[in-house]
Amino acid sequence: MLTPEQFGRQVRVRDDSREVVDYAVYLPGSTEGKRLILPLDCKFPHEDYDRLLTAQDAGDPVAVETAAKGLERALRIQAKSIRDKYVHPPETTPFAIMYLPTEGLFAEVIRRPGLAGALSAEFSVTVTGPTTLAATLTAAPVSLAAPAAPAAPAKASAATAQTADRGLGPGQNRAGGNPNSPEKLVRSISSDHLRQDIEAFAAIADEHGNRAAGTPGFQASLDYAVGELEEAGYDVELQEFEITYTETLRDRLQQTGPVQRDLEHTVFTSSPSAQVTDAPLAAPAGAATGCADADWAGADLTGSVALVSRGDCTFAQKSQVAAASGAEAVIIYNNAEGALNGTLGAAPGDVVGTVGVTRELGADLLAQTRAGGATVTLDLEQLVEQRPTWNVLAETRTGSDDDVVMLGAHLDGVPEGPGIHDNASGVAATLEVARQAAKANKAESKVRFALWGAEEIGLLGSHHYVDTLTAAEREDIILYTNLDMVAPLDHQNTLGVLTADWSIGAESLLGAQLDRDGHTHQPEGSNGRSDYAPFVDAGIASTGLLSIRDDNYHTPQDDIDNVSITTLTHTARAVANLIGTLQQDADALGTR
Repeated sequence: MLTPEQFGRQVRVRDDSREVVDYAVYLPGSTEGKRLILPLDCKFPHEDYDRLLTAQDAGDPVAVETAAKGLERALRIQAKSIRDKYVHPPETTPFAIMYLPTEGLFAEVIRRPGLAGALSAEFSVTVTGPTTLAATLTAAPVSLAAPAAPAAPAKASAATAQTADRGLGPGQNRAGGNPNSPEKLVRSISSDHLRQDIEAFAAIADEHGNRAAGTPGFQASLDYAVGELEEAGYDVELQEFEITYTETLRDRLQQTGPVQRDLEHTVFTSSPSAQVTDAPLAAPAGAATGCADADWAGADLTGSVALVSRGDCTFAQKSQVAAASGAEAVIIYNNAEGALNGTLGAAPGDVVGTVGVTRELGADLLAQTRAGGATVTLDLEQLVEQRPTWNVLAETRTGSDDDVVMLGAHLDGVPEGPGIHDNASGVAATLEVARQAAKANKAESKVRFALWGAEEIGLLGSHHYVDTLTAAEREDIILYTNLDMVAPLDHQNTLGVLTADWSIGAESLLGAQLDRDGHTHQPEGSNGRSDYAPFVDAGIASTGLLSIRDDNYHTPQDDIDNVSITTLTHTARAVANLIGTLQQDADALGTR
């Protein structure tokens, strides 16, 4: 098809990038030292394609459609990556080729209505397969032929124009103007950008199963976020720290007496392994919740499984107290509707295997325990090992180092699901405000953006960051704003605005923009369960946005259908109002 002189393998197409494309085709008319390159990159999203084939074999139309959407999202992410890395006129052609190495995969793309055309229009990527590659390469020089005076381009649709502007280089305008005021920064927020970020994280979760700390899904999420920040012109810092990674390898909880049944439950993050057989359940007397040794009144729990209610202290403390009394494992039942998902935090060594059950199941087991006794068998095998993870940090080039306003969201999810609302939504809003704030060519304050690792296992990333700050560096921070689950669906769309004496009135700037956008909100106090907590503990003013309700919290249903782009846009605009105000006026809150 091509002679060795007509192409190269693993070629750098840009002098200012270390990225190498799989193949570079040298087109006719190229000259030595300044060759026109047609980038050709091979892609095979095999996990998404395998899911589709499995669903088709099973004859499940719902699963087929779900898998097909996942494949489409993956291909869009790949196309965007090819464009951003390799399409760079005049060194390259204004388009690239995505080569799909099997006819089945290529045929699936062609079958999806409008997909191939969308990849071409939105990302300047032409899709080809084994039987069409030769024709595509043959046609490439013809498609590049143009008269000396090029014809005026056809008018692009608004959607295409908004998507195509994603290819602009660092610091270039994507949404128009230098946003040197809060009003301009608010207007610059793009719903299309937010949607594309959400789709990217959904595709990552589809490919890897989840985005939990210490997993390939988290690493892919980090790579995506870093790429977006670098494209916006930031120098990105990765702050490494170590976590205790846990993964459930085997898990079954059964009641063995007085009745026999499997018990639906969730394993707490950072729980150690536990193997107990026909162990009696033990519960503290009265309304005690197992938070203190006195709750067990000196009872010897050796060989037993403790049954305690949620509430009054951390899950880790309940496990520690029960373990100190001899318990082999702990079952914690919810004090509200729904399943109980939790974490033991930094996995202290004095806890035992800990699982959660619903309030209803807990009440049933408690009644049996007090009426005459109940026994359970728990077979829980956990992989527990130390792994590195990272915080992502980036800050604007303009503004004073002595006046810093921060915006952050946790990047990790939970093992139980995709983590799109919790917390790809917060990350997407942070990335979009970062994209636009980078364009401000004058500012009083520096804006620092943070994407935290390991929030879901005990706010570990934000604690690590705050702990490494000097006293002077803490003083430099005017305000930290936290985003956690900020795109609730329309039927549960009230946003909570963190409000306390430590929010120093910053919450009013969030609320004012939400009011202008007609979005309902209400003040929320601290529960200490998100990344603002370490800042508050360190005496740093903080506020933020969060969901009041999420029916799919920490479940497999926290997917791309669990977010509202409208609400997410309102969130990003509210944050832009706050960040833009402080970026331009360090003393806007009267604290400097």
